[in-house]
Amino acid sequence: MANYHNNHYNNGGHSRDNRNRDYQNRDNHNRDGHNRDNRENRDNQVINTFVLGTKELDDKNAEFQYDKGWYIITDVVGEEKSVVYKSKNAQEAYTKWNVYIGRKKERPQRADKNTEKSE
Repeated sequence: MANYHNNHYNNGGHSRDNRNRDYQNRDNHNRDGHNRDNRENRDNQVINTFVLGTKELDDKNAEFQYDKGWYIITDVVGEEKSVVYKSKNAQEAYTKWNVYIGRKKERPQRADKNTEKSE
């Protein structure tokens, strides 16, 4: 009986067989519980570009996208795409998008406060 207790406490409460089983399970699964094979398949299907908005304008379509940290406004005419605007600043990009599709009017740039006071 003393031998059982010594082995139990020296092994951190697990027998050697249980510890080996735990290591095998850990090796086959990542932290979120998915099997490695499934994770590898999922990595091949990663979506990098998100379309945040589309609008049909006159003879073209406009797209607003997020792609790996960049906010991009593009014109699509047939199969041809051309970038109209690109920025990492989300707030500025949304403002440009709303102005571009005619949802909002462009605000005039504010003059420096120091120049307003001196006039």
